[in-house]
Amino acid sequence: VNPVLTIGAPSVTSGGITTAASTNQEVIGTADADCYLYVRNTGTSGGGTGTGQIDVVTVDGTKTFGNLKVGDFGFFPIKTGIGVSLKYASAVTNVEYAIFTRP
Repeated sequence: VNPVLTIGAPSVTSGGITTAASTNQEVIGTADADCYLYVRNTGTSGGGTGTGQIDVVTVDGTKTFGNLKVGDFGFFPIKTGIGVSLKYASAVTNVEYAIFTRP
């Protein structure tokens, strides 16, 4: 058996945001193709700015993929046509993210 594998270069988009009370931060408006979303809560423990939890939700807010506490991270497979936001869950925090689109 001689399988043929074709591998293309993936597309990567990344950024960082600070969540805000009562605001969903959109990171993927609508996925043009199947992709993976990496999210990391880079806040610090203790009081003050950057200590909160975030929810990873669909843009319309009807589905929650997960809740990330300070220091947590996650990889989420995102289907074509789905949008994703990061939602303030308990306090302001800092978040980094990356979107990996399949070739």
